[in-house]
Amino acid sequence: MKCQAWNILCAIACAAAMPAFAATPQRAGGAQATTISVYDQGFALIQELRRADVRSGENDVVFPDVPRTLDPATTAFNVTAGVKQLELLEQTFSASNLPAPELRWLLKSGSDGFANLRITYRADGFGWMAAHEVVLGAEALQARFSTRVGIQNRSGHSFEDARIKLVLTERGVAPKLPVEKDAAPASLAQRFAGGQPAPDRLVAGLATMQTYEPAETVSLPDGATKYVTLYTSSKLPVRHVFVYDGVRFDRYQRSRITDWNYGTECHNIVDEFIEFDNTTDNGLGRPLPPGKLRLIQRRGGDVLDFLGETDLPAIAAGDSARARIGPARGWRGERERSGYSEVRPAHEYEESFEIRLKNQSDQPGVARVTEHLYRSEDFEIIKADTEYKKTGPQVIEFSPELKAGGTRNIHYTVRYRW
Repeated sequence: MKCQAWNILCAIACAAAMPAFAATPQRAGGAQATTISVYDQGFALIQELRRADVRSGENDVVFPDVPRTLDPATTAFNVTAGVKQLELLEQTFSASNLPAPELRWLLKSGSDGFANLRITYRADGFGWMAAHEVVLGAEALQARFSTRVGIQNRSGHSFEDARIKLVLTERGVAPKLPVEKDAAPASLAQRFAGGQPAPDRLVAGLATMQTYEPAETVSLPDGATKYVTLYTSSKLPVRHVFVYDGVRFDRYQRSRITDWNYGTECHNIVDEFIEFDNTTDNGLGRPLPPGKLRLIQRRGGDVLDFLGETDLPAIAAGDSARARIGPARGWRGERERSGYSEVRPAHEYEESFEIRLKNQSDQPGVARVTEHLYRSEDFEIIKADTEYKKTGPQVIEFSPELKAGGTRNIHYTVRYRW
């Protein structure tokens, strides 16, 4: 009998020490003024306003209609109106044994009244991607431009009329690293054939680089990807650019300093690009997100030809964007080394090249001839019969104009020291 009485007293004491979750908790109001910041790393930071009626003391409050992928360790709140003193004592998150996930809080209030709460939490299952489209007119000097973003919601919850922010992070714009843990650095052929040397390793975090916001609120059904138009320009002026980057590095790793044959191989393809300026005068003038860019040619009324697809990096307002169409029809380039000599053996060399261009199309154009000065950072152009400009640490560019059916030869000599 004494043992039974002692057990009853212990149970009463334990019950008094436990949080006062009620058998029937109070339900908070539905989400209002929802803002979803969708990151490019598969998650979103969600802010929403909720109203709860509270009494002085402890309150068991349930917040219904939350994502199944909510991370309960990330919840936070602040009071925007109502009671002044409100403290969160305990939280539970139930997502598996209920028809719909819910967040349950034990709140301690300093007075009776209501509390308008701005709640913030992270949820997984979100993503976004940008899709750009350039439709070239019949004369290909003006285009219709549009940017749409596909917003993915796999969170287990649908959102109505939410304000959307698309977040581009440092990790999202960083070059992709090799999958292998101990992968060898990229070869010189891979580095220089693309323009500038790339870093072997890069550590990137979730720092925000840029945000993009649709003008209107968006409803995001669960399990769907919704495309929203971000920017449009109906009359975007475009420029056609012809680029000859003729050097072709082989796959063998030889010393680029002293190997007399290094960098002498070439190809004949002249690439055609379109360029446009991201300015307000052109109907844009806002940051463009990175994404796929589709090129389409309009011809003869409403007939559309697909020209190709390429990756467009993030373009800041006021900057220019460039997209490759493909090999330029009627254009051809050749690159040949015409001289190689030692000025000071093992310390100073001279190398001469001839670049030959042909424009067999029916339209004039300016060719941008890119030359990579790959043997040494210490170089000097000692002779050139065409004006050039330096466009990188070891890159120069010639820009000759060719008439329709015309040809042009470029000669230059570079001196390297080390």
